[in-house]
Amino acid sequence: EEFAVLMRMHATQEEDERQLETRGAEGFEDAERTWAQRLQGFQQHADELMAQLRAKHAAEMTALWSQMQAEAFRPRFTPRLLELRRRELKAARVNNFALAHQLQSEADNLEAYETQK
Repeated sequence: EEFAVLMRMHATQEEDERQLETRGAEGFEDAERTWAQRLQGFQQHADELMAQLRAKHAAEMTALWSQMQAEAFRPRFTPRLLELRRRELKAARVNNFALAHQLQSEADNLEAYETQK
């Protein structure tokens, strides 16, 4: 009779261990499933943010490009051209209009060449 009681206790203990293992495995699977769902949600959120950033970046680049094209291009002229314009002004101030006109023509030609570069 004691042996039968011990066997029942042993069987009960084994059954409890199996149930505990089953619950542990189910808990582990639940935890894995939960983390997989969280990770999937995180990945979706990250993809949405990246799409928003790409759209924002494209809009900013378009606006910047439009602004750059709208602004007047102001080339840096060579010292030779600047000197011709200065000499042209001096000649006009002293009423040497023939020389001023000659310098203006030369400066205009040089400016046209420089802006075509």
